[in-house]
Amino acid sequence: MANSGHFDVEIDVASLERTAKAKTEIRPNLTEYTLASGKQLYLLAQGRLVGQSAAEASPADIMDLTFTLMAVTVAWAAREVGMLPQSQVLLPPAEFTDRVASMKLAALGLSHDRLTPSQQEYLASWGMGT
Repeated sequence: MANSGHFDVEIDVASLERTAKAKTEIRPNLTEYTLASGKQLYLLAQGRLVGQSAAEASPADIMDLTFTLMAVTVAWAAREVGMLPQSQVLLPPAEFTDRVASMKLAALGLSHDRLTPSQQEYLASWGMGT
């Protein structure tokens, strides 16, 4: 079982703990519970939000970048509210990604290097859906 929702109450782990006749930690974030019937249940991430707790889906280091990009984009959209077309979905300007990456690196005391000409050529060769 895994909790992919938004709250830690979606799986009643306390009842599972009380009623299981055996509990085995298979590996980090994977627990086997043996029920009175002999059947086994496998619980991921102690019933917590699996993507965040087990960090195998959306670790915090990725989520903070995503949320920062969203915040930068929302601030931009609020400033440009009367200037943006209303009839289509817009992607944020490409430079926002570089801006967010630079902010994250600066917070870590790091900076990024520049692409080589061959790296720039390679990136420019990709098209949508390739």
